[in-house]
Amino acid sequence: MTNSLFKGTQIILFTVLAITILYFGKEVLAPLAMAGILAMLFLGPSTFFENKGMPRWVSALIAIACLLIICSGIIFLLNWQLQSFAAQLEDMKKNMGDMVSKLQSWIESRVGIDEARQKAIVEEQMKNGAEGGSTSIIPALFGMLVDFILVLVYIYLLLIYRSRIKAFLLKRRLPPVTASNIRRPRAKYLRIFSAFSSSFIEVDRKICTA
Repeated sequence: MTNSLFKGTQIILFTVLAITILYFGKEVLAPLAMAGILAMLFLGPSTFFENKGMPRWVSALIAIACLLIICSGIIFLLNWQLQSFAAQLEDMKKNMGDMVSKLQSWIESRVGIDEARQKAIVEEQMKNGAEGGSTSIIPALFGMLVDFILVLVYIYLLLIYRSRIKAFLLKRRLPPVTASNIRRPRAKYLRIFSAFSSSFIEVDRKICTA
């Protein structure tokens, strides 16, 4: 009973500790997890360049350069799509202007607020939103830049020290299942069953003789 209670307490403490580490360490663990996934994707090219005679640190740098090229291509495509969207923005502004004018006329007829007052209210709200947005966008962009740099550094370190990481993980693995490992607990259970059967037969014999 005490052993079971001790194991239950250990499980609860380990769960609480793991959740605490994940919560407070998410700023570091999230880029590390992303770097691990990307490092596995670029493991093949890195191994290919190593087989060609390049040092491991050079192959890791080439993998980082490939990742930067891919990210630059994605940004270029997004920019191209935004430019094509901006070309259609004038027509959208014209249509939106007509809709806003109709909406302002409807509000004036229903609520009694003229178009000048409506425009002043909208401009004030947009000004407040722009001030709040500018103060929140800059830290968000800075955080994204820091996370991106951390991901690149983690990928480089994971590719360079992957042999040591693999050796460390292999040292912590469970022992292999062999015939001797299976035979030992089986013999133990057979001895327990034999002792239990013998005691049961002895008790039954005493009852019969009585």
